[in-house]
Amino acid sequence: MKTFLAKNWFITTLVAILVLGTGFVFFMWYAGAEKLFEKEVKADEKQEEVEPGTNIDVTVSKGSEEEENNFIELNEKRDRPIEEVYTEGMSESAIQDAIHQMSHQKVIANKKWGALPITMERINRLIEVVEMNNYTHKQDYLEILTAWKNKDFANIDDHHNMIWEKQGGTVGKATGVMSIAEEKEFIENHFGSELE
Repeated sequence: MKTFLAKNWFITTLVAILVLGTGFVFFMWYAGAEKLFEKEVKADEKQEEVEPGTNIDVTVSKGSEEEENNFIELNEKRDRPIEEVYTEGMSESAIQDAIHQMSHQKVIANKKWGALPITMERINRLIEVVEMNNYTHKQDYLEILTAWKNKDFANIDDHHNMIWEKQGGTVGKATGVMSIAEEKEFIENHFGSELE
């Protein structure tokens, strides 16, 4: 065996480098995946803190027959005014979190962390806050929120993915828009409001 190793030192060295290199790459990938998972969990925890201490009672208003096909009007009874929740000096990441979580009400995605009901009160207040600040992606936020204000949710999956990408999303890309029946089920499961 010693003579084989001595005669084939180049091949032996190459095999050893390949084995060690593969082990190193696997270790780095695994360690990176662990950190990525921790980042997703931390992002989830952060998103849940968008509205700390706010008790929300969501009710549903019936719209016209046309609106029922694409929009369910949700209203909230809140303990704190919306201006205290979405303040003038709100960070850009908090704006992204709010839009992202609101979009979960209507998008199809394999994973969703956090959910906020889409209400006109929220949309109008977020527009006010965005207009008051010089966020890096201000125009993107205004485009999304203005569409929602006009009850245009046809591209909400694209809106979700735009924000998701800005947040460095790797899991939970939106793949479509829910049907009205799927959205009703989501509202019942996440906001506790029963819909007819």
